[in-house]
Amino acid sequence: MFPSVVALPVPEPQNHGMGAHATYSPDLRPQSPDDQPSGRQQHSAAPYADYHRLCLTISIGVLVLACLLHVRTDQRVSLGLLPNWPLPEVCQSKVLLGLDCPGCGLTRSFIHLAHGDLAASLAVHSLGWLVALFVAAQIPYRLWALRSPTGAPLGERVPWIIAITTIVLLLANWITRLLT
Repeated sequence: MFPSVVALPVPEPQNHGMGAHATYSPDLRPQSPDDQPSGRQQHSAAPYADYHRLCLTISIGVLVLACLLHVRTDQRVSLGLLPNWPLPEVCQSKVLLGLDCPGCGLTRSFIHLAHGDLAASLAVHSLGWLVALFVAAQIPYRLWALRSPTGAPLGERVPWIIAITTIVLLLANWITRLLT
């Protein structure tokens, strides 16, 4: 039913007068000047492509959902077409411990921003605009990354610096909210 796979024998290395310590490498092949090592590790965009597509899809999904959802007067979130059916609480810190987490309010903040209400967005979470900007910036960045030959158009460090800075700001904001 399936074609059989035939394993071909690997030729034994031959020492053609190159000395007793000559080694055989199956990867020896003529190299073009483009193949020469540059001292810096080169990345292909291929390993990153699935990751960039996933981040792009999630970012678009978050922004579309922010437009489709609605914040009710009791601060619960519902689908705009079904305002009487609120979505369940997703923050397990709030459900189990009764404490807000660093991200509590970001969903409502995104929704208010998507509906053009900056004041309500800032009232719910003071850094919601920054995280929304971070999510929105993923769309052009991921498209750029997918077209980049390296898969990392800003390099390896810059995206990490931005992500870590955002996380530190969220934690600092959370601590400030807990203390006040």
